[in-house]
Amino acid sequence: MVQEDYLHCGAYENHAPHPEAGFTAFQQAETGLYFFAMMDADGKTLLKSEGYPQIAARENGIHSVIKNRVNEAFYSVKQENGKYFLSLRAANFKEIARSCDVDTEAEALALMPYVMGQKIRMSKVETTVVEAPKEREVNKVDDDYLACKEYNDQTHHVSNQVHPQHADFTNFTHESNGFHYFAWVDADGKTLMRSEGYPQIAARDNGLNSVLNNRETEERFSIVERAGHYFVILKAGNHQEIARSCPFNTREEALALFPSERKNRSLALAEAASLAAAARLTEENRMKIDEENRIRAADLARIDEENRLKQEEQTRLNLEEENRRRAEAKIAEDTRMKAAEVAAAAAAAARLAEENRIRTEKETARKAEELRLAEEKRVRLAAEDRRKAELAAAAALAASVAAAKKAEVKRPVVEERKAEIIPPAAYVEDTKPGFNWWWLLLPLLLLLAWFLWRSCNKEVVATAPIVAPVIADTTKVTAPVPTVAPVPVVTAKAELKWLFFDYDKSNLRGASTTELDKLVSILKAHPDYTAEMAAFTDDHGTDAYNDALSQRRADAAKAYLVKKGITENRIKASTHGKKEPAAKNEVNGKDSEKGRQFNRRVELNVDDAQGNRVITSIQPDIDPTLKE
Repeated sequence: MVQEDYLHCGAYENHAPHPEAGFTAFQQAETGLYFFAMMDADGKTLLKSEGYPQIAARENGIHSVIKNRVNEAFYSVKQENGKYFLSLRAANFKEIARSCDVDTEAEALALMPYVMGQKIRMSKVETTVVEAPKEREVNKVDDDYLACKEYNDQTHHVSNQVHPQHADFTNFTHESNGFHYFAWVDADGKTLMRSEGYPQIAARDNGLNSVLNNRETEERFSIVERAGHYFVILKAGNHQEIARSCPFNTREEALALFPSERKNRSLALAEAASLAAAARLTEENRMKIDEENRIRAADLARIDEENRLKQEEQTRLNLEEENRRRAEAKIAEDTRMKAAEVAAAAAAAARLAEENRIRTEKETARKAEELRLAEEKRVRLAAEDRRKAELAAAAALAASVAAAKKAEVKRPVVEERKAEIIPPAAYVEDTKPGFNWWWLLLPLLLLLAWFLWRSCNKEVVATAPIVAPVIADTTKVTAPVPTVAPVPVVTAKAELKWLFFDYDKSNLRGASTTELDKLVSILKAHPDYTAEMAAFTDDHGTDAYNDALSQRRADAAKAYLVKKGITENRIKASTHGKKEPAAKNEVNGKDSEKGRQFNRRVELNVDDAQGNRVITSIQPDIDPTLKE
């Protein structure tokens, strides 16, 4: 905003009114600046503004004046060039408007009630303050109404009270001028019509009664326009004005005070009140229904929460039970494995002992055989040595005999003759008479014959082979081998029935073990066959829980087969949970235990080495009403 560029007061007059009541606004053609002014009822300038470069800035100035003009502390009287003017500032102490120039400071201060809206300045209204009450002339033409705000503001009232007989009227005495006033007010205490000042209370009461007597007569009302505002005038039967409304911006607003319009408005208000009451009742019913629904929803939410907590608790208990079962199964499996390990260790020890025994027996037999062969060799070598000795002795004897015989030819005749021995004819070489030296060989021959006879008639002792003694096992008793009945050949027509389970259980029933025994026989008869356990549940519980339950059921059937001697790698388990039901879990919205029993099952199937299905569980007869 350009500082100190106020126009003279006449330049602010005769312009189009601003939407804000009591203001005018325009743009100066010479400078292009935007101005506004606050006008009185006669269209004269009360406050004027400086020039603004934009319309938005000017609008902010108007709103600032409207906001701050009611604050008496924001006014001050200033002097320039020997003239006085009333200055209005904002909360930031910046001037936002000023009055036209006057000659004295008192004249400037006298403008405050009109600028603050406490009074309406018109050419017929006295603007000076009356210092003392005075009698009112009966035929007075000028009006001395107060500003509408004065009729509600108790600051300058000596008394302000509701009329004892008429609750829509108030009356008071103004402390400044001492005159007595009354006002016709609506249910909110807002002034509808106001009175002039009366010098006596009795005169005021007469005026009030006159308003009461005439306010329902349509022809007593009229509308006058001044300075762009509309006022409703109420006159008595003598055509004298007895009350005036506050200013209205439009004629339609002023017409609302006429009796016909008030009646229509009363009917409309009654109808609106009825509609409001009906709406209020409807709203109360709606709120009541909403509250009931809220309570019901809260109850349902509470029940759902309780059910959720119960389900969580049940799930927790089921998990604890499952963990306990798994722990027990693990302990049992560990015990079984330890027992199997101990049995395997004992079997290995027994096998090792048996191998050592067999090795010892073989070693003993080998050593005995070696001893036997050595003894036979010793006997053979001894016999050979004996024969060689005998042959050597015989050879020596023969050599001796030959030597003796040779010596006999050269030996001189011995005169002494021994007893005559007649040799056999075979040894007679010379039949000539005389001494025969060969008779000397006879003893040697007899000795050789004796040696030959002894060697031929000596008993030959044969050394028997040494056989290791058989050690009897005094601690091991060999049980007789049981006779195994021949297993029938399995065909694709072998019947295996479904295994059924109790609700939320994985324990095998008696009928289930019968079917599993059949499956054991089939697998033992065909070592290349494999078994499949397809486990299912009903639809009670979550998917995760039913998957775990079907796994436990498959594991129970698998454990039975392993216990019967079937290796785990020949058993496959598939879990389907509550998927693929064989029968309906519910019929007509109610649980069907018959249908659920068909769904709590394990199907037994057998595949050959190539993966071809050779045996399939036989589905039981299911009531058609239970089939999916």
